Amino acid sequence: MAIDHLFEDKPPYGVTEQVSPLVRRVMAENPSVFTYYGTGTFIVGPPEGGTVAIIDPGPDEDDHIEALLKAVDGQKVSHLLITHTHPDHSPAAAAVKEATGASTFGFGTHPELAIKAYEKRVAKAIEEGKDPPQDADSEPRFIERVPPPINHVERHVMKMIDAAEIEEEAQEEASQENEEKKGIEEKGSKAE
Repeated sequence: MAIDHLFEDKPPYGVTEQVSPLVRRVMAENPSVFTYYGTGTFIVGPPEGGTVAIIDPGPDEDDHIEALLKAVDGQKVSHLLITHTHPDHSPAAAAVKEATGASTFGFGTHPELAIKAYEKRVAKAIEEGKDPPQDADSEPRFIERVPPPINHVERHVMKMIDAAEIEEEAQEEASQENEEKKGIEEKGSKAE
């Protein structure tokens, strides 16, 4: 009995794709036998405005980091969720954290390749006369986990996402922002 395989068309690199109402994907151009067409970095939250989380910022490749930051322009990035420390999933976390101020969440330490990517960014910043980026949080933070996937990698973190819960939080945040704007407008009209 032959196994049916599902094949996906080659995705566009550096482009934000809406894969569901609250999830977008930016593909890194790092195809290999391990990554297939490349690493998918996922953005969870509203497509515009509001607060989002990034799952697996991806490899330390300038084009990918630039595309990812462009995808979240105008949004608050609250969390960088690192599912595991393979070099195609986590090294961009330092640069994205520096650009967004988001907290990183994961389990375990970075492998040598990720450490070298961070050191490269520090050297580049110093060479350009900028302040070096801060390393990821000094103490790892832990997120709620389900049992690790079988046969993948040690230190793998997973989180079940409840889309209804995310939508409810996004609506509450939008409502609070509207109330704040209304209050500011009322204060302005009273001052006149």
